[in-house]
Amino acid sequence: SKPNGTRCLRISTAVIAATDNREQAEKHADVKVIGTHAALRAAKLAKEGNYEKAQMEARSAQRFLARNDIAPDQLNRWSEQVGQFDNVVRDERERELLPRQSSTRSNVRSDSTVEAISKGKSLNSHSLFD
Repeated sequence: SKPNGTRCLRISTAVIAATDNREQAEKHADVKVIGTHAALRAAKLAKEGNYEKAQMEARSAQRFLARNDIAPDQLNRWSEQVGQFDNVVRDERERELLPRQSSTRSNVRSDSTVEAISKGKSLNSHSLFD
């Protein structure tokens, strides 16, 4: 916004080369950005109740990080942080599979599940990698 109240929008463009070569793309990828995005996306999916997709997101990111020359201590830190979340998601999936009195899905979550999802949503690259 300008001092006179006028609101402006700045548009910036850039040309970025694309590739179909997965190995090359992964070699040049920013693993911190991808790892953080995957952890946040998994937390969002879990919050929406899609526990299976949340687990798939976290595990595929973990495999990606392991393939891409990330320092072992950083991979262990990421795995530890996301692993706590993954354990809770796994428990929720198992709880969903138990027979219920009604045919509707329960929207009630345990305190530990809510806490893990909340922590998952607040993860950042510093808490995951540093």
